[in-house]
Amino acid sequence: MHIRDVMAVFEIKETLYFAELKDAFQHLGEVRELEKQYRASLTGDAALVDLRRPNRAYAEVTGQDPLEFGAIESLPAEKLCSGPCSTGTPAH
Repeated sequence: MHIRDVMAVFEIKETLYFAELKDAFQHLGEVRELEKQYRASLTGDAALVDLRRPNRAYAEVTGQDPLEFGAIESLPAEKLCSGPCSTGTPAH
């Protein structure tokens, strides 16, 4: 499967202690890196990705506008993980 064919990535955890959350973030980081490499390889019209529909769906589900693609790099750690995941207690 090519990264261009991936629409979403899910990882199911039976428990969500800090170690499991850290592992999940590492896996998502690897997927994000694949996406970044793929986007960097695109040129011309292929580089134009229309995200209006997925952005609208995200906003409807979360009540928030999605961040720009590169914005995650500048998020403070507490935005990436707050509450139970930062304390090592399970979040069920």
